[in-house]
Amino acid sequence: MYYLILMSTITKFIIKGGKVIFNESSLKQKMVCILYYLGMRKIDEEKMLCQVEYEKKWQSVLSNIGVYWFRRGGWEIKKSKYPNKFLSGNFEDPIYFDEIRDILIKEFKPIHPLLPKNKKLFDLINTTESVCLSV
Repeated sequence: MYYLILMSTITKFIIKGGKVIFNESSLKQKMVCILYYLGMRKIDEEKMLCQVEYEKKWQSVLSNIGVYWFRRGGWEIKKSKYPNKFLSGNFEDPIYFDEIRDILIKEFKPIHPLLPKNKKLFDLINTTESVCLSV
């Protein structure tokens, strides 16, 4: 069992086989997730915009019951009173890091001066637009 301090609370990580949400969730969480999943399954993967719209409709309902199941969008994570919470999805959107932006900048700030051999690459990075791809 692993523990992580997250937003001033202790979060327990459970590692075991099977679908965690069905092993650890309440009956209401299971029922809502089944309805959400059945609807999402009907949308073709190529129709990303339709998936985003579907998630928008469900995000409030899912958040209220402690399920944060997002594949396509960056949604506001609302606190839930449910004791067991479940995270699943692509949490790469900047919305998830805005609150701790200053901390991240401080943590990733170089502590050693730039080496002369890296100056050319550094200048190139600073003068071009960047794109991050996650596959």
